[in-house]
Amino acid sequence: MKISIKRSFALTELIVNGFVYGEQKGLAEMPYYFEVNVMNTRIGCQLLQKIGAMRMAILIDGREVAFKNRIL
Repeated sequence: MKISIKRSFALTELIVNGFVYGEQKGLAEMPYYFEVNVMNTRIGCQLLQKIGAMRMAILIDGREVAFKNRIL
C-alpha cells in the first residue's frame, strides 16, 4: 500500500493507494488523530504539538511506521 498525508489550505487528507480515505478540516494545524480501516488494516495519522515542535506520524495497526518532526 502507498500511504501519504496531504495538507493543503484548510484540509488534511489521508490517502491510501491514490484514494482519500479520511480528512480533517481546520484553518490552523491543531493536534489530531484519525484512523481508517482499509483491507482489514487500521491506518491512522496523527499530529502532536510540543513546545517549539510538531510531530506527524503514520500508524499501521497502532504501530508507528513513519514520522516527521518539524521545528517551529
